[in-house]
Amino acid sequence: MASKYGNPRGKAATDAKRKYNSKNYDRIYPYVKKGKKSVYQRAAKASGFDSINDMIESLKAALCVQRLNACLPNVAWCEVTGMLFKNNAKIGAKYFPDELGVLKAGAAADIIVMDYKPYTPFSDENIDGHILFGMTGKLCRTTIANGKLLMKDRELIGIDEEAENAHILEAAKKLWGALNHREY
Repeated sequence: MASKYGNPRGKAATDAKRKYNSKNYDRIYPYVKKGKKSVYQRAAKASGFDSINDMIESLKAALCVQRLNACLPNVAWCEVTGMLFKNNAKIGAKYFPDELGVLKAGAAADIIVMDYKPYTPFSDENIDGHILFGMTGKLCRTTIANGKLLMKDRELIGIDEEAENAHILEAAKKLWGALNHREY
């Protein structure tokens, strides 16, 4: 079945896209041309990024990848921050019942407090730049999820880390299975 944009949809289309992408691309979020993965990883590492797995580092890597791909140093600013802060909430809304991406009563408000000292003016107008160029995931000091304090001063609170990791793995298998029409 075609979507309103004319793109094929459904399991067969997903399988065909997966087959095409695995043949022609290496996976690092986002897909990159075969043989380019190590180039982008080296570029990210050379730029001082420890990892491309934490969300903030993934945001930085996505910016690098888009700029390298376009061969332009000034592209993708709004696109990469939009992917993280807007599109993730839209995608999550398809799979989770609570309102996401907003801070208001009744929403699934997940909040982090960063140990970050800005050396330039900091506001809602330039927070993207501070996140991209000043913060790393390691600066997360406190985490509140759904109104519950989970980490304070970098110490997990009331959590059996091993049991939680096992639970997360099983939940991720189910979610990715539903997203990719397969069993993990």
